[in-house]
Amino acid sequence: PHTPSPVARTASGLPPPPRCVSLSGPDGFDSAGRSAGSDPPAGPGPPDTKVELTSLPYIPGARIAAHIDRIQVCMIREAVRSGEEGSLSAWTSRLLLEAQALCRAQAAAMGGNAVTHYSVELLQVSNQKQKMRFYSLLLVAGDAVCADYLLPPVPPRR
Repeated sequence: PHTPSPVARTASGLPPPPRCVSLSGPDGFDSAGRSAGSDPPAGPGPPDTKVELTSLPYIPGARIAAHIDRIQVCMIREAVRSGEEGSLSAWTSRLLLEAQALCRAQAAAMGGNAVTHYSVELLQVSNQKQKMRFYSLLLVAGDAVCADYLLPPVPPRR
């Protein structure tokens, strides 16, 4: 007779990705000022999870507890140029900030609390003046990880 495995499996037959247990920041406190290990406030919705984003292969002051998976976000945007859209540089800046927010959200959805190796793989912005339109193509990537911030702080060098 077949006995079920004690490890929960996803539809693909693989075990689910690891979940980070530490939601505290590098100073030992979370975004609401509570110390690590304190009870979250009662109320609807998930607790605030701060997702660190860095181009480094590590998080300063933390230990990478688990590497979850690679994240890639591809965005294609088009906008009719008008006074409310602003300049081309403002358009590009908003696009990059939105891509960073999507990377953070994807890492949090996968169970991570940090993104390492963050990079902009491709950025193409086209300003077609005759049609009064902006076109942009953006591809960003990084690694979703679980970072453990419960290490003692490193004293500053003198």
